Amino acid sequence: MKRNESIRHIMSTELVTAHPGERLSDVRQRMLEHKVHHLPVVDGGRFIGLITSNDIMRVHWGDFYSQQSEQAEALLNTVSLRETMQEDVLTIKPSATVRDAVTLLSTGTFHSLPVVDDDGALVGMVTTTDLLRYLLEQY
Repeated sequence: MKRNESIRHIMSTELVTAHPGERLSDVRQRMLEHKVHHLPVVDGGRFIGLITSNDIMRVHWGDFYSQQSEQAEALLNTVSLRETMQEDVLTIKPSATVRDAVTLLSTGTFHSLPVVDDDGALVGMVTTTDLLRYLLEQY
């Protein structure tokens, strides 16, 4: 295993993204279709936040027990992504190393790192799954 392997070696670059004005129901559907748990939120090419399946479940299940299932589902049609997305997201630079990503992800509080350049543009994502695949390649 290379000690200073570039993050570019493991990051995903073909990304599914979301726009802050979208409804949560549409975002959830996109996550299901692409089998992802995190969607970076971009506006004008700039990374502005992250939405996770857990964020959506908090909205959906928070009302699920107090309302009929149809009403809880309808709630996702009325809530915008901007209201729910995480804006204070830890990111990593494209010049970072795999070790840098492991250090950040090892805190255990999140499972993905948006890779953002100096201009704020999203250039990739690194997830815990990407790191596990990298380890498998090495051994």
